[in-house]
Parts: sequence; C-alpha cells; structure tokens
Amino acid sequence: MLAPMLSGFVVEYFPPGESQLNFRSRALRVAFVAALTIGVSGLGAGLAPAASATPYSHASSLLASASANAGFPSSSPVTPIAGHEVDTGVIVLEFDPSQAGLSAAVSTPDPADSTAISTQTGTIAADGSVTIRDFAGPAAVYLQSADGQVHELGGVPLPGTTTHRQAASIYRGQTWTYAYSSNSDTFTAVAFPPTPVQPSTAAEVVTQIPITHYTVTTSGVAGQGNLVFLTFSSVSPNGIGDPNYSSQATTYVYGAPDAVGGSFINHGTYHVVIPALYSYGVHTVASFDKYGRLVATTTVGDATMPPAPPGSSAAAHPLDTGTVLIQVSNIMFGTIFTSTVADPTAPGALSVVSSSVGHGGLVALTNFAGPARIDVESTPENNFPATLTGEVNIYRAQLVTYGYPSVSNVDSNPFGHFGPAPAPVIPASAEEAEALTPVATSTVSPSSWQPGSDVTLDVTNVTPTAATDDASLTVDNYVYSTPTLLGSSTISLATAASDGSHAYSFVVPGAFTSGGHVAASFDQFGRLVTLDRLDGAVTAAGSNPAIAPAATSTSSSEAPSQTATAAAADATALANTGQNDLIPAGIAATVLFGAGAIVLAVSYRRRASTRRR
Repeated sequence: MLAPMLSGFVVEYFPPGESQLNFRSRALRVAFVAALTIGVSGLGAGLAPAASATPYSHASSLLASASANAGFPSSSPVTPIAGHEVDTGVIVLEFDPSQAGLSAAVSTPDPADSTAISTQTGTIAADGSVTIRDFAGPAAVYLQSADGQVHELGGVPLPGTTTHRQAASIYRGQTWTYAYSSNSDTFTAVAFPPTPVQPSTAAEVVTQIPITHYTVTTSGVAGQGNLVFLTFSSVSPNGIGDPNYSSQATTYVYGAPDAVGGSFINHGTYHVVIPALYSYGVHTVASFDKYGRLVATTTVGDATMPPAPPGSSAAAHPLDTGTVLIQVSNIMFGTIFTSTVADPTAPGALSVVSSSVGHGGLVALTNFAGPARIDVESTPENNFPATLTGEVNIYRAQLVTYGYPSVSNVDSNPFGHFGPAPAPVIPASAEEAEALTPVATSTVSPSSWQPGSDVTLDVTNVTPTAATDDASLTVDNYVYSTPTLLGSSTISLATAASDGSHAYSFVVPGAFTSGGHVAASFDQFGRLVTLDRLDGAVTAAGSNPAIAPAATSTSSSEAPSQTATAAAADATALANTGQNDLIPAGIAATVLFGAGAIVLAVSYRRRASTRRR
C-alpha cells in the first residue's frame, strides 16, 4: 500500500518498494534498451499524432526484457494483476483468422514502477481475436509465430534495432478493440467507449496505485467557506527520477466525482483550485491521466461541523443537529438565510438559526435535524419578495448541500439537493443513542421475558407531537451494545393517535435479551424515535418466568431518565462519518409550516418504574 508522509500541509507519496527508485536488478530487461515513447491521443498508432521525442515526457518508458525472436518480454514482479484489477483495462486485438491458435501478448508499464513492465498473453481464437487484460497505459503488442519466433507489431523497426513503441492503448475500466493491418503494420481502434472512466467513489480512488510520486502543498486563506489552492510539485513517474516530467491530467473532487478542470503538468508541477463548497467536510481530490490512471491524490476540507449560534437550543444539543450548506448564485454577499426547525427539546417550540452568504457564495446553517423551512432575506438589491421560502432536509450528524436558486423535484421549491438523500447516521454506541432527544412518545411491551430467548417488542401509541402530512413513518430498528440492524418498520399514521393504532413491532434475538442491551429506532433523518432498555429479563427458580403487563404510557411532559440526561450532558458532537458511499434513504415525513407554525416536537415515553434502571 502507498504510505503518505505528512509534514504540515505537505504530503509526499512514494511507490511501494525499497525507496523512491526501484533498486531491483534490471538483468532481465537489459536486452531491450530502446524506450516506448508515448503519443498524445492514445488511440493507437493508426490514430495518434507524432509521438514526443523526449523520454518520459508524457508517460513512462516501456522497457522489454527479451530481445526479438527470443520469447515474450518477461512480466515484472513489482505488481501482480491479481488484487489490482482496479488499475487494469481490457484490450481486444483482431488478427486474420488464419492466425488462430497463435499466441499474442501486450506489455504495459507497471503502475508502481514504470521502468518495469507487465506482459500478459492470450491465444488467438478461431475468429482471429484475442482478449487480454493488463494494466492501463500505452501498450506494446507481440505475436509469436508457429515456429516460435516473437515479432513486435505496430510499426516498422528501424534497421539494426529493436524498437519498443506504443502500438495501442489500454484504458482503465474499459474494453477497447483494435484491428491489425499487416500491410501497414498498424493497429487501428475500431470499437471503444467514451474515455476516460473515472472512479465513482472516493473509496475506489484509494484502491488505485498512483503512477507518480509527488508533493502536495496548500495555499490561500484557510478555513471553511474559502477556496482551496493546491500545488502538486516534484511529480515524477514511479521508478524514475525525472524532474522534467510533463503530461496532462484531469482533476476530480469527491463525494460524487465533480470535475474541477484539466491541468498541464509542466516539469513536474501543476495547480488545482478547489471550490469553497468542498472546504466543508473532508473530500478526496484525485487527478487522472488520459488512460484513467491515478496520477496524484490528496484530501481537502474540514470535517468539523459548523456550530449552531451560541446560546441557541441547537447549540446546547449538538448530538441532535446537522448542517445544511447552501450554494447560492447571483445573491449578494451578506444576504441573510434563516432556517426554522421543530425543537425536539421543547415540544411546540421552534429552533430558528440564521446565517449570511459568505465570500464563497455559501451559507452554512446548523440546526436540529428534520424538515426545515428556509427564508431568504428581502433587500432592495435582490428584489426578493418578503415571503420567499423553501424547504430543505437536515440530517443528524451530517452535512448536506443544496443549490439556490435551483429546480428541485418539489414544485415551486427553489432549493435543489446535490446528489441523493443520504442514509441516516446511526449512533455508534448505546450511550450515544440514549443521549439523543426522541421525537415521539410511545409505549413498549412486554416488560419481562425469559433471558436468552427471542423477544418481540411491541411499540404502541407512537405519537409525533405535531401533525404531519404523511400517512406513515418508516424507521430502522437497531439493538446495542454495537449497533446491529434488526430491519425496518412502517408506522401507520392514518388514524387518530388516541386509539393506539400508531404501532409497530420487531424481534430482538435472544443474544441481546439479557445483559442490559438497548433497542432503538431511528427515522430517515437519523433522529431517535423510540428507545428501550432491555433490562427486564427475569427468571423464577422452579417455575416459568413472570410476565408482567405492558408498560403503562407515561406523561408526554415527563423528563428523560437521569441516565439519558447525564449522558446528554457529557456527550460531545458526533463526528461526520461521511455517508457518500451509502444507499440513499427517501424522506418519510414532512413538517407542515404555516399559520401557527405546526411543528414536529419531541418527547418519548419511558416504561413503568419496574423497567427503569
């Protein structure tokens, strides 16, 4: 694996092996001494413009390990393909069908050491085609004739020399087809998809091998809400100390891959400007060459959640909050945006948080999780109507981004979410779950059971403390010590709450029904809906365990238990775990805002005194 070495704002990367240069013996490769010089287009000899004459000026040199007519070049032992398929592509070579049964081979630079090569072989099929997987990059092609002689294809060798030239190209994650013409000794691309294919997630990026070693520095005004300026310097192909390395690269920033522009690598240096949007949260930055190979990578941003305003209810309960980041267009610096959310700590109350547009065109609002109304300040300069509003969703312990003005999937809503809705962040421990503020009252039964046996928890009288316009609410059920998902439940809200029909149930396996485990349910915003301590297991010597009646619902105004209150007082804000790679969750409840400010407030019902610690 590649090991980054951190020094202040400087990150240096070196390839696997003993050091920056590969000191392994080159004995197997000394027979082929001419370099493969890379063209610009990468479409093969038939489509490429004249190749650069400067060694390593565009990509790595390709050195062979055996002379012509003496077998295929030996494959490099630096990086096996097995386990590194993410760095490979597929090439299909089409020969005359009369050559069926012959062996063909391609050689490409090893990503961890470009002075080494990876040679992969295949047998030509009856239709004249052969399919070979190898590392992405410029490819030399070889054919072994029936008498065992090996010929390098793709161009005419100079008299008295053995040349190693780019006959074709292999693109990471793609399949390209080339047809060979014996008359011109060239390969021409005949079937290929658009290029290049970029990784879809940051997790995939970090599995690739960067083909260079380099240094990264940052400059500009540090902090959230500002542009990030990156300089990649001392960029040189792995295995080669080449200060004059020049090439082209395209840079992306993740969550979802967002192209931030192309760069020319000039004598080992290039610059990238990262939009201020990505100064919030931690994001992977990755640059790729025309073959889709990873040139360089680093991270930018700050994972710290922007705090809610001092003195606000949201600031006093950071575990129940999240941040919405709004990227605005054509709106004056300093324009005020206000978020209004139901306050779960005070049923019937609202939490109102405001912030202004910064220099980067961003507004960051940290408030309680849940559906939020956004109001935009009307000023003579922006000519907004005084009642301009929209809706966004805030997710607990997460940062989500919206664009404004934007066309969303909700008619007349000017705020559009960037990407899919994130999955909820689930607390990592029972202590964290108990420190959250629940958003409903409920009654849980039974109150006792046989230890070690499966128990069906029946949750009844589930009552959000304000009206919603949804007929149901979906929750995910977990059991702790460590969070174990027990499935999802849907709570019907179509009938009046007084008849107890707002109910759901789920089974807790016997492994969790003794020893004081905790069961909890969370909605799509990551908010706690109900929580139950599984401390009711009882046994009676010589008899069946006593089964007590269902716990009686307590007053909705009753304060949480001392245990939960103490945990909340000592708890610190959850880290943003980054949900870019999880399956999106749909929104299951939307708060009605209007006259009277209908809110979704919170409290929850505990069990009877026999169930509490």
